[in-house]
Amino acid sequence: MKFWVEVVAEEEMGILFHDDFPKRMSWKQARELSVKKWETIAEFIKKEKLIVGDVDAASCALCENAGISLNDCDFCPVYKKTGRDMCCGTPFIKYMDAGDVPAALKAARAEVKFLKKLEVG
Repeated sequence: MKFWVEVVAEEEMGILFHDDFPKRMSWKQARELSVKKWETIAEFIKKEKLIVGDVDAASCALCENAGISLNDCDFCPVYKKTGRDMCCGTPFIKYMDAGDVPAALKAARAEVKFLKKLEVG
């Protein structure tokens, strides 16, 4: 499994996520990659004082594993926990609504905690 980030020009979105998810991965592996993504986001925000703008399903291992391109949130452990699709009811939504760096950092850290506690099969 590969998951890496690339710092881009500061005046742009901050970091790019590159993913090469395996065709088959366990939900535990997908959760671990999602935790890593959000830890990286939080670290970047803290260091650079910039909000990462592109954090959608394309860079989410949980979404990839659920087949989000087919809108299959029903299979995702996040959906099973919240009963809501598109990660509603999670700190991700607060992150997307964050209007400043402190709010974004708080939400990113909360997403890490949420994902670490998420039960996966």
